[in-house]
Amino acid sequence: MDLLQTLAAFGGIATRRQLLANGHSGGDLTTAVQRGAVRRVRQGHYTRLDAATDAVAAVRLGGRLAGPSAASVHGLWAGYDRRLHVSVARNASRLRVARRVAPGGEDAPRSADGSVVVHWTDTEPLALAEPCWRSSVVVCLRQMVAWCDEVTAVACVDTALQARLVGLDELTAGLEGHGPRVRAVLQRCRPGSDSGVQSMVRQALAARGVDVEQQVWVTSVGPSDMRLRGRRGQALRVLVELDGFAFHSRRDAFDRDRTKDAEAASAGYTTLRFSADQVERDLGGVVDTITRVRDAHDEGTQASLFLDRAQFRTI
Repeated sequence: MDLLQTLAAFGGIATRRQLLANGHSGGDLTTAVQRGAVRRVRQGHYTRLDAATDAVAAVRLGGRLAGPSAASVHGLWAGYDRRLHVSVARNASRLRVARRVAPGGEDAPRSADGSVVVHWTDTEPLALAEPCWRSSVVVCLRQMVAWCDEVTAVACVDTALQARLVGLDELTAGLEGHGPRVRAVLQRCRPGSDSGVQSMVRQALAARGVDVEQQVWVTSVGPSDMRLRGRRGQALRVLVELDGFAFHSRRDAFDRDRTKDAEAASAGYTTLRFSADQVERDLGGVVDTITRVRDAHDEGTQASLFLDRAQFRTI
């Protein structure tokens, strides 16, 4: 494997130690830098020319992508904070990109320049096979729980569980000893949410006393995001679909959604479909609508049940 391939295997950035362990010599690194094939962005850290900008910025600063920024690269829900979050060792100094701010610890991140948030944390040893430019999944989740609001933290953990990037036992062990907030978050987490938007809606509905099933198959097209349950726990013929614009704006996905809705309707289901933008702009309004529809169908189900029982008594 040549140097560029090795760097690619580490996500585009690797330490000198990692590259030497993979059979490259110091001379190889020097020659590659001189030829412009790779860049040395910090002492002992080398990158491909096409390495992700945020990852390079984190390494150049002296740390790793953390919290929401790490969640994004892991494919997890990162919330709506678009700033670059970088964790550095508590004793870090001479940061090269963002001016240093007073260390606030894991519970009080401070913005360095309006776009970069630097977190002074207790860093864990870097394994040879682990990318040097981002926090691991478990560390990232611990950071999300510590730094973000509870809804965002739960949504991030939900997406990690659904993607099977971490198990609940492993997660519990990784977060052990980090206080009552961690326990509160873990109690609210559960798999089933393919996206943070789904988790946010599930959480908001739960707060209203509306229970749902997730990833329910009622059509041949694929699972529905949610099926509502009535106040007595009975499954209602009401589905909730939550669409992300990037995926559902494609023509094939648009057609697939319409086919799915038609199949559901033919089976007697009502489908409520909301976009991720609607959830971001007006989560309360989305939940109000779902709750009203739940109540209407719940009352209809109970009335039908009552009628059936009355007819049975008559007979």
